[in-house]
Amino acid sequence: MIIKQLFIERKEYIYTITVGKRTLEDFKIIPNWTIHAIINIIAIIPLSIAVGITIYHIFKEKYRHIIFMMICWFFLMLWEISATLANLFLDLNFSKLSTYFFIPIAFSMCLLLDSITKETFDPLKLIFSTIFSTSLIIYSFNPNLINYFFFPNGEISLVVTGLYRFSISVLVGFTGFLFFLYMTRIHLNAPANLKFYSSLNLVGGFLVGIGSPLVVITELNLIIIGIEDYFSAAGALFCSISFVKQPKLAYIMPFRAVKLVVIEINRGITLFSYNWIEEEEIIDNVQLTAMISSVCRFVEEVLQKGGVRELYLEKATLIMHKYDRSPISSIIITNKSNKTLRNALSSFSTSFYREYSKYLSATIDIEQYKTASKLVKKHFPFVPEYTK
Repeated sequence: MIIKQLFIERKEYIYTITVGKRTLEDFKIIPNWTIHAIINIIAIIPLSIAVGITIYHIFKEKYRHIIFMMICWFFLMLWEISATLANLFLDLNFSKLSTYFFIPIAFSMCLLLDSITKETFDPLKLIFSTIFSTSLIIYSFNPNLINYFFFPNGEISLVVTGLYRFSISVLVGFTGFLFFLYMTRIHLNAPANLKFYSSLNLVGGFLVGIGSPLVVITELNLIIIGIEDYFSAAGALFCSISFVKQPKLAYIMPFRAVKLVVIEINRGITLFSYNWIEEEEIIDNVQLTAMISSVCRFVEEVLQKGGVRELYLEKATLIMHKYDRSPISSIIITNKSNKTLRNALSSFSTSFYREYSKYLSATIDIEQYKTASKLVKKHFPFVPEYTK
């Protein structure tokens, strides 16, 4: 009969096994095909899918946040692979290697969160991640903090213990909580037409950011075999599907675009307008066009310092782009300026001029420009629409 004893000493776990005169080495059957090892292998599949669809989306759209998401899920997949090898061969080196992958996961997750909220990166997140990662590396040099563990069903596995386990829990808990917090903010601010995918993303954020770290911190994973692997794999897949199917989720927090207007500056005529927020229809196109035309002409003729790029108001920002050697100017009204918005406005202006400049004659028929909505869909697919 196998006698299993669990001792708690100085908050460090020591696991021993005794069967007559036999030692632990007698129970190392290589490969160690256990339920835990099989769960590890199964969890690699959804993680591989998450990495695959994000890589595909990178080549298709090249969104910055998708790059960081792909890196995050890639290292999460490597963690799962290393954990699988550690359990199959009961190898302490593979077990230690798997914990090192939490470091790039933490940094890429912080960069991912900043890329969906602002144009710059928050140094505070990176500083805390560096501190927690350093402590993880320091404690990893203690060979006594990785031990053998026996699940209630008698299967043997490896477990990280003591201060090493604590440092991992702090790093994973810190970044996981931030991840879930940001996904929650996205869901709360998402328009009705994005609620399905924002809900799916929220579930994924909970599984990755709260569920998986929590079961490790509370040691529930030592009772329910592989539960943290299922949470991480499913959460990564849900988040990837959400952001790939609805890239607008990543642009709910950085800015809120209100309106797009294309004007003919010389005559002060609105050629085309598009609303992303229906409530903002109160903005009068005639008055807006007259104001912008006057400002642009004043700057170009009096100051002679080039055209206006942006106008900052107390509660809004006007991003403007004037196509070279033409009287056409495109303007976006938004609450914040954003590099992605500026680049999209530039490409939209180019496409608009090339397709509709032929209509710029002595008499302008506004009806001819109504089909420009297709260009909005093409160049601004990431901008959320807040419709009634």
